[in-house]
Amino acid sequence: MRYFAFSVAVMFLYGCELLPLVSLAPYGYHAYQDAREEEANEQMSVLQGEWKQRNEQYALVYGQRVFAKDYNKVFTSVVTALSGEGMTVKNMERQSGYIFAEGPNPLPSAKATELGEESVRVIIEKTGRKDKYITGNYTYVVTVTVSQIDPMSTSVKMRLSMSVNSQDKDKYKFNELYPRTYLEVQRYLLEKIDRQTLS
Repeated sequence: MRYFAFSVAVMFLYGCELLPLVSLAPYGYHAYQDAREEEANEQMSVLQGEWKQRNEQYALVYGQRVFAKDYNKVFTSVVTALSGEGMTVKNMERQSGYIFAEGPNPLPSAKATELGEESVRVIIEKTGRKDKYITGNYTYVVTVTVSQIDPMSTSVKMRLSMSVNSQDKDKYKFNELYPRTYLEVQRYLLEKIDRQTLS
C-alpha cells in the first residue's frame, strides 16, 4: 500500500515520463538511465553529422579567396595573420603552399561567448538533455592551402576543424564546430589575411 501511494505521488509530481524510476529495483533505474544516455548520444551523433555537412558547404562556398598579390606575399600574410590571432603555426611548406595551425578561438571574446552559448542552446534543444554540456579545452585547427594562379594572383583555401582535450569521460565531446561559429571564424581569419596582404 505504501509503495502504491509512493508511486502515485511520484507520478503526480513529476509526470509519467519518470514512471520507470519508481521501481525499487536498482537495475530498473540503471537500465532506464542507460537507455536515455544511449538515445542522447545517438541524437548528438546525428547533430554533429548535420553540422559537419553544413561546414563542408561553407568551406566550399566561402572558404576560398583570391588575392591580387604575388605568391610569396600571400603565403607570408597567412602565416603572419594566423600567428597574430594567437594561432601556433605547426607546419608550413612554402613550396606546396600548405599551412597548418592550431590555437584558441580567434574571435573577439564577446562574439565567441555569444556563439558558444547559442550552440549549447541548440544542443540542448536537439538532444533534450539539460544536465550535460560541451566540456573540455577546445583547440581550433586551421588548414590553409596557398596556390599561385599567375604571377600577381594567388588563391587561399581554408578549412577549419576542432579538437577536444578532456579527461571527463562523463561529458559529451563535440568534434564539429557549430556552423555559425565556423562561418564567423572563417570570415574573420580571411579578413585578417586580406589586411596583411595590404600592409
